[in-house]
Amino acid sequence: MGKKSYPRSTVRKKRHRLARMASVRFLLSTFVYVIVQSWSLIYGCPNGCECIADSTVRCKDILSIPSDIPTNTRTLNLDRSRITTIPTHAFSNLPKLQDLTIEYANVSVIESMAFMGLKELSSLSLRGNPIRTLEPHSLSGIESVIYFHLRDNPIEEIKPNAFSGSSKIDYLYLSSTKLRKIHPGAFNQLSNVQSFILTDNKHLGELTNASFLGLSNVDFLTFSRSNISIIRNGAFMGMSNVKKVNLENCGIQGWEAGAFGGVTGDVQYSLQNNQIKTFARNEFSGLKSTSLLNLNKNPIVCDCDLKWVLDSTLPMATKATIVCAMPEELKGRTITSLTGKDLTCITTTAPTSGSATLRPVSNPTTKTIYFQDNWFTKIVVMLFFQVVMWFATGNTNSTGLINATVIPLAT
Repeated sequence: MGKKSYPRSTVRKKRHRLARMASVRFLLSTFVYVIVQSWSLIYGCPNGCECIADSTVRCKDILSIPSDIPTNTRTLNLDRSRITTIPTHAFSNLPKLQDLTIEYANVSVIESMAFMGLKELSSLSLRGNPIRTLEPHSLSGIESVIYFHLRDNPIEEIKPNAFSGSSKIDYLYLSSTKLRKIHPGAFNQLSNVQSFILTDNKHLGELTNASFLGLSNVDFLTFSRSNISIIRNGAFMGMSNVKKVNLENCGIQGWEAGAFGGVTGDVQYSLQNNQIKTFARNEFSGLKSTSLLNLNKNPIVCDCDLKWVLDSTLPMATKATIVCAMPEELKGRTITSLTGKDLTCITTTAPTSGSATLRPVSNPTTKTIYFQDNWFTKIVVMLFFQVVMWFATGNTNSTGLINATVIPLAT
């Protein structure tokens, strides 16, 4: 079959259509270019930065924050720059700024009042910088920020009042840091935070008393995959609205009495996949009867120390999550399926190898001494009785010869 041919008029129409489409594309690209250039000419664009028509500025490979960023900028991206310090009033000439990201740069110092003047800023991300300390008032001025990301910084310390003037933050991300302790007052004035993310903090160690004062509006708090050995008395004090606390996979071994006190609402505490083996009745003091403590997937030892749970006032929903890991015969059973007879404690003491064990016998005139069957013991015993018999037969004044029988015990 030959190649299909089209009338010349049809071919001409197709060529004209393609030419028109190419012209439209050229005109559109020219229009965008003119707009961008006009915006840059009107407002100016700093060296090392790219200014885009929708009031967005991107700067890379810069050493400091430019002072000539256009004043109408709404989005500023300084990711992967070489900025080491955010100085005081660094953005005071950007009153319309709404979105600021300085991610994976070299920022290690945030000076006091660095973000003052950003009255419209709603999102701030400092993720992936080498920030080690949040000084008092270093975050003052972000009074309208809703989303704040501090993830992946080696932060070791948050000093009291670091967040002063940041009362509108709703979502606070503080994951993957090197926090070793949360000081009381560290989160002062963060009364609007609803979700607080503290996952993957491997150096935390413990939750101390009043760690979260000021976070009165948080309803979701998570520490999953962090390192927390113990929860101290009053750790959640002041968190009056919290609904869920995620403490899964943290290596927790236990908590102090009153650890869950100071919380007024009903809370679901998830302590799954930790190292909790046992707990005492008083350790649940302060826990509301309508709150839930999820203890699934812990190496819990179901013995006589947990008998109190059976007749306690703990919610059935909490009791149902207490699943035995030991002893072997109770493994996998919930404590609600057991009785007091199942929860026993057996103590055994094994004799030390080579030691003598005295056991009373029925004949009061004969002392029977049992010795473990080893050659060293036999030799010592034989020598002992040889000396005794020598004294007995060599001394005519001696009375009441010792009648002793040596009975070796099987090992």
